Amino acid sequence: MPPILIHYRLDWHEYWRAHEICWRAATGPLFLVLVPLTGWVALLTGFVMVILNISADLAPLFWLFGVVFLSTKLFRRCSARRAFSRRGGIDEVSILCEEDGILVHLGERPPIVSLWSHYRFVLVTSEGFYLEGRDRGDRSRAASRTTSIWLPYSGFSEQGEIDRFEAEIQRRNLSIVDRSSVG
Repeated sequence: MPPILIHYRLDWHEYWRAHEICWRAATGPLFLVLVPLTGWVALLTGFVMVILNISADLAPLFWLFGVVFLSTKLFRRCSARRAFSRRGGIDEVSILCEEDGILVHLGERPPIVSLWSHYRFVLVTSEGFYLEGRDRGDRSRAASRTTSIWLPYSGFSEQGEIDRFEAEIQRRNLSIVDRSSVG
């Protein structure tokens, strides 16, 4: 297999976009619609309880749950912001996929080498691939850094490279979760 190079700039916008795309792909449209609707129903229920004076003392609990359910995107954004800030100024990502494995360059740090067997599945979205790592039982810092990789289509040099990468993950018998309609 000829090497496949994926190179992209990892700024906050790209990090958040990847985070949200993978979240949508993992949870599906039902979760993204059901949770906010549940929040609105809880808020409305609290107001109805107060207006009709039916267990009005429980209304603040419904309001609290409503606000929490409506704030899930805010919570995800804050969590992603913390994770992004822990990355330590990494702004360029280069990934080289070869026959032996995947070589990941995160900014100026030493490269991380992962074998293809270290990945358990590939999530295919409308914007790129997300490779999820296997738990190798090694809890060291180096092992935890290789658990997942985001490969945006914009990082590939041409469409043919994307097709070659997809053929390679099929050849490796990696589990593929196709959520290409999500984006």
